[in-house]
Amino acid sequence: MEAGLWETIAGSVNNAADFADLFFSIFCRLSKDAVTYIIMIMWCLWRRCNEKVWHDEVKEPHISIQLARDTLREWLSVRVNKATPAVQQIVTDTNWKPPAKGYVKCNVDAAIFYDQWRFGIGMCI
Repeated sequence: MEAGLWETIAGSVNNAADFADLFFSIFCRLSKDAVTYIIMIMWCLWRRCNEKVWHDEVKEPHISIQLARDTLREWLSVRVNKATPAVQQIVTDTNWKPPAKGYVKCNVDAAIFYDQWRFGIGMCI
């Protein structure tokens, strides 16, 4: 409710058979801007959860919503400004390095297949 999206997604929430159905119903119906905003909110909620788990920081929901708005505005601004070619580009060769002793690395990726109404999430530790 805080994000002002309930009226937009309420029908999908009430009619969805499961989460995947809800996910694709919302994302296929909405504009690109609305989907981008929802994804940014999801990212901010994920971040908020991590802040609670790892740092015991508790924030009000409106803080996460405002963070989503501000981060999205900044991200869109950078994308517009990125259209200007850079004067100099430095290419660095990056090689994989094992994690420090006592740590693990985790790579995460996701993909959406709109034509098949499917999505995939993968993780490699």
